[in-house]
Amino acid sequence: MLSVPRWWRRRSLRARVTVTTTVGLAVALVAAAMLLRSELRATLTSGVDSTARQGAREVAALANSNRPLPNPVPVVAGTLTVQVLGPGGRIVDASPTADRLVPLLPPAQAAAAARNGRATLLDGRPFGIPYLMRVVAVPASGHEIVLSAAAYSQVDDSMMALTRALLVGTPLLLLLLAGATWLVVGSTLRPISALRRGAQVITATGVTRELPVPQARDEVHVLAVTLNDMLTRLDAAQQRQRRLVSDTAHELRSPIASIRAQLEVALDHPEQQALRSGHRGGRARRRRPGAGHGADRWPVRRHRRRRRAAANAAEPDRQCHALRKVRGRCGSAPRRGRGRAHRVRRWPWHPGGRPRAGL
Repeated sequence: MLSVPRWWRRRSLRARVTVTTTVGLAVALVAAAMLLRSELRATLTSGVDSTARQGAREVAALANSNRPLPNPVPVVAGTLTVQVLGPGGRIVDASPTADRLVPLLPPAQAAAAARNGRATLLDGRPFGIPYLMRVVAVPASGHEIVLSAAAYSQVDDSMMALTRALLVGTPLLLLLLAGATWLVVGSTLRPISALRRGAQVITATGVTRELPVPQARDEVHVLAVTLNDMLTRLDAAQQRQRRLVSDTAHELRSPIASIRAQLEVALDHPEQQALRSGHRGGRARRRRPGAGHGADRWPVRRHRRRRRAAANAAEPDRQCHALRKVRGRCGSAPRRGRGRAHRVRRWPWHPGGRPRAGL
């Protein structure tokens, strides 16, 4: 698989599309320029050859009319150069500007050109003609060959003008197309930039809102509609989650408060927590199979009375400690009652002066 360079992957989508399009347009413009130049040259060359061949045919028609050719051969000045070669390759007649000693083409080459009808590009400076020429040969009666040469300088001038125009116009056209591509791609990506800005606003504010939807019914429109549907579903799910958390917190507020109060009491009065744990342990032992039958029943009851008496004895201390936190004092010294099973402390602040036994 062809690997893409890292520097190319780091470029933006707009830049990559513009550069790719510009390179493609450059290749296309260069190919079109070369094709135009070749086709124009072929067309102009064909026109020059047709002009030269038409003049040669007119002179051959005069030679075939069994009348002597005028000397010199009448042609338009500056357009054609005509030579009439005899059977031995000697020049028997020529136009005013033609050389009468040296033929434009050797006799053998002239005979071959007369047979196949091809034109030959020839430099006219050896013949006193300061430009290139296209030479054609047309056979005439009496084994004569008419050579006609047309100036090729106009074709060269036209090709030079076209080359200069292409060298100047092609880069300008390429820059114009590159700028147009940049603008078109930017206009195409503008809805995506709007989607990005909308997403940034949602991220910054935390408030769900709809992303802008372009009016064009294209892929970006479908993307925006899909993203808005997704945001709507996510917002609904978030609202449901918030309601669930709120309801759960409300339901757990009272149990948590109760557990917190119990923990605070246990931390402030660890001895009371130990007594309750022992009481629960005794209750658990009494619930074992066979614990309440036979000879073990009386010791269990006696142990229960002792635990209850100890708990009743510790209750005033806990109440006094709580009142000390509130009032800053704790009444007078307690008095002990009589009896082993109902050993409690009597406090002056009990209503009616009667002791409160048990919880």
